[in-house]
Amino acid sequence: MLALLPAVADGIRREADRISRENFCDCNAGDVYMVAMIHWDHDGSARPSDLIGSIYTTSAGVTGSLKRLEAAGYVERRKTPKDGRVYLAVVTEAGRRTVESAAPAFNNLASTVTAGLDDSDIERLSTMAERYLATTLGG
Repeated sequence: MLALLPAVADGIRREADRISRENFCDCNAGDVYMVAMIHWDHDGSARPSDLIGSIYTTSAGVTGSLKRLEAAGYVERRKTPKDGRVYLAVVTEAGRRTVESAAPAFNNLASTVTAGLDDSDIERLSTMAERYLATTLGG
């Protein structure tokens, strides 16, 4: 069982990265997921610190993703009105269009990965993944 996990994770990551490259230039799946989180879960803008726990990455990972996404034109940094030292990552129109057009491909990947699993299987798999990520990321 344990020997299967790296192979499955690697296969899913490769497919997610392929979808990402086809839709988002040179961005990886983690970068695309960050645009999606900002767009859908944070109404288009978020402080980088708000993204750390929700996307299972470190602050350095968030910073790197945001730099790549900004260079590609999918997000931009804007200072907050209340405190000019703090900035928000804001999804651009190009980022919005691209993440919305790529969503069906990612949903299809999720459906393929979970095909044949019932709700309790998915719940157990999610719990296992969350525990692992919390342990490895110190969360």
